[in-house]
Amino acid sequence: MTSAITLTIAMLKANVPVGAIVSDRIEPEMAKNDQLPRIVVRQASGRRTYGLAKATGLREARVNVLCAAKTFTAADRLASAVIAALENGRHQTADGTRVKTFQDGDDTGTAEPNGSSFTRIVGFRVSASG
Repeated sequence: MTSAITLTIAMLKANVPVGAIVSDRIEPEMAKNDQLPRIVVRQASGRRTYGLAKATGLREARVNVLCAAKTFTAADRLASAVIAALENGRHQTADGTRVKTFQDGDDTGTAEPNGSSFTRIVGFRVSASG
């Protein structure tokens, strides 16, 4: 199965309003001098789910989506677009994997000490089966 990071990035890249803000700057890592605005997707946890006797075939993960921009307002606007794209999202990949996402967990923000960038961090649960 494809990782939760890869699935989340694919869903965000397919979303027109998110793409209008960040173009294709949606990655699993961010370097110090990367162009802003940008989205970074990091997996916080992941596990298989189990029924009474065996694995169910459903995998779940928590991901944090970091929405980085030059101003707080721009980071907040980007986070709102990400939430709209992933809240109760459903997607099916070319290999038949069914993906569901919903907001779950952190929704916080941070700023670089020198005020050069602002980041809003939004947590999501990603479930995949198939």
